[in-house]
Parts: sequence; structure tokens; C-alpha cells
Amino acid sequence: EEDSNIGYIKLLADVESTGVVVNAGTFTLDLNGYTISSESHTLYIQNNSNVTIVDNSETNSGKVISSGEGSFAVGITNSASVTINGGTYESTHHYALNLEENSSVTINGGSYINSYVPVCINEGSSATIMGGIFEYTGGNAIIDNHGNLVVKGGTFTHDAEGEGDESFPTIYYYDGSIDLSNYPTDAINSIFVINNSGADIDLCDETILLPEGYCFFGAIEFTPTTVLLADNTYYIDVEPEKYAVTFE
Repeated sequence: EEDSNIGYIKLLADVESTGVVVNAGTFTLDLNGYTISSESHTLYIQNNSNVTIVDNSETNSGKVISSGEGSFAVGITNSASVTINGGTYESTHHYALNLEENSSVTINGGSYINSYVPVCINEGSSATIMGGIFEYTGGNAIIDNHGNLVVKGGTFTHDAEGEGDESFPTIYYYDGSIDLSNYPTDAINSIFVINNSGADIDLCDETILLPEGYCFFGAIEFTPTTVLLADNTYYIDVEPEKYAVTFE
């Protein structure tokens, strides 16, 4: 039933299915070192469900795998909310994790592996990444973001077939909003962002939140730039000089 508290579900063996659909309810799913696999969408969480996924096994070997064409390991839709604390999520031909229809996810750990795109955030949905390993083995992007993305931790890598070098923690996105203000400053220069125009943007050492109407000289040919929206992201490579002004 919707909003019912189911409690705690713990896997005791590997599960092969045609796809597990969660229609409603609140519960914790413990992978417990086992694997849920499907040729379809393996876990499809929807309809205001509130699910926490963990792997409390000593081996940390729990997995959710989708092997079907066009299917994802975990799908979150229709205002569902998911917290992921562990496990490995892999889709052979599509997204390891897909969000849509005003849903949200908080990622504290786990591994997200894909040869296409590990994570897709569709318009209206949001993801907060606190930790975890995000890896793709050639393809389009680490994260395909069309909604709201906040990154406060995690490791982002790709193999030599992708753009850049595998030794750099890397994150890509196309449009939507992104907040890297709390990401470790020593890693900011290793993060590259691709916006929807396809242009590469190198983030500076510091992300500065500017109010609407604030005017500064931009990094490109020092052209004056006015902040039109408070949640837009702008890039500068020189810290503005500060003055103290007193007057009656």
C-alpha cells in the first residue's frame, strides 16, 4: 500500500527476474552480497516509494545488473525517493541509474558502471552525490544531467577510449543545474564539464555564489557579465579585488 512501512528486505540468494517493480511503500533493501539480474529494467521504483538500498555483507559484493537492450539497472520515477549506500549497479546497454518524473536519489556509496552512461537525470528530477565510484568504459558521459545535480564527493573515472585520461576524476553533464561548491577543492581542476553547446568548461579552484544583479568581469576577454539568475553558474579565473567603502 502507498506510504506503508514494509520494513527490511534481505536477499538470501541470487535473483534472476523479469524485473522487480516497486509501486509504493517505505523499506530498506539489503543486497547482502547477492545479485539481482534481469534482461529488463531490473529495479523499477515508482509512485512515491521511499527505498534505501544497502549491501551489509562482509564482501560488499551485492549487485543489480541489467543486460537487456535499452534497460537500466535501477529506474526511479513518479516522485519516488531512493537512498543508495552500497552495491554495484551495472547496465550493459543503457543507464545503470535512471531518474525521471520528479524523482530523487541520494548516493552515499556504491559503484555505477556502464559502457554508455552510468547515471541519467531527466528534467524535473534531482540527484545528490555524496560518495561512490562512477565509471564508464567508453561512450557518452559519466553523468547525463538534465535536472538538478549536486556533487559533494565521489570518484569519477573513464577508460582511455573516452575523452581525457583515466587518471583524472571526471564528470560530464549536458544541461540542467549543477552545484560543485562543496566538492573537494583539490579535485576541482580535474573536473571537466560539457554543457549543451558541446564546449568544454574548466572549473576554477573555487565556486562563488553570486546574487542576482551582481556584475563582474568574466574570464573570457574580461567582458562585463551580469548575473541574471541566482542559480546560474558563471566562471571567473581572477578573484575580484575587494574595497571597503564608508560614507555618510
